[in-house]
Amino acid sequence: MKKHILILLSCLFLTGCDLPSFSSGSESAAPSVSESEKITVEVPSISEAPSISETLSNATVSNEPSVSEEPSISEEEDPYINRSEEQFYTNYTPAVSYQDSVYRTKHYFRSGDLGPLPYIPPKAEYQPKFGDTYIRNTDYQYTDNGNGYLVYDGNGNVIKTIYKGGAYITPDDVCAYVMAFGDKPSNYTSAKRGVSPSTDPWGKYLRLNFSSYSNSYPDEVHLPTGDNNDYKYMERDIGGASYNTGKKISRDTFRLIFSYKSGKELITEVNSRYVFLTADHYRTFYEYLNYKGGYGENITFQTKYIPTVNQGLAA
Repeated sequence: MKKHILILLSCLFLTGCDLPSFSSGSESAAPSVSESEKITVEVPSISEAPSISETLSNATVSNEPSVSEEPSISEEEDPYINRSEEQFYTNYTPAVSYQDSVYRTKHYFRSGDLGPLPYIPPKAEYQPKFGDTYIRNTDYQYTDNGNGYLVYDGNGNVIKTIYKGGAYITPDDVCAYVMAFGDKPSNYTSAKRGVSPSTDPWGKYLRLNFSSYSNSYPDEVHLPTGDNNDYKYMERDIGGASYNTGKKISRDTFRLIFSYKSGKELITEVNSRYVFLTADHYRTFYEYLNYKGGYGENITFQTKYIPTVNQGLAA
């Protein structure tokens, strides 16, 4: 037997046969893949993906003018703390942003023009017409998420912004405010009497009156009533130079009349709103045409309302 084993080992040594080898693991090695069978998958690197800044720069947010086009005031710092009324109105300028207007109202400071305060509508030198008929501007542009309203001139240039919640007293500013927001500025109260500017925080800039206008007396102008005959009108005081002395209010004949729907519902479509001024206690009316100094023909109960031409003025 030993002889046979020795002969077998000698044959293996002489023929150079390899003994089978085994891996240290319990599983066999995976079969290899030839070069022609390999699949190459290209994964884009992070640097190849568009950055957030690139995405935002290529996005169209809105075609409305942004508030960043105007000087801004930090939301974290109130610039009017410890500022007196005299200091505020020295070298006065209107509000430059919605946040600025918010801070002003907080301290009972105005946001709009200081004056003048005429007793007749301050008509612009140039008022566009279509033939012989005045044009009513139908460009309604808002900023600051609807809190700012752009005011044009007769040539279609933006000349200022009216801010929601601001304080305004000039005819142009109050007309634009009511047209834009369908509400009263912050320095207005609904009362007609019983309020003294000497004790009210708005002082000489306080304005009264938010009441119904009848639009029904025979010698009053009959204003537009809408397609469904459901328009009503409210009125507010405008007030001339002697309206409020800071100690006493003498209500004069200068009023703003604006439309709303039955039940005091706001007319949501701005193009369907009407705003009028009357300087002689409802005898004569002028339609506000939605731009600075834009007022229509004088309307009386004899001449009746003269429709305007609706057209945009934006340059």
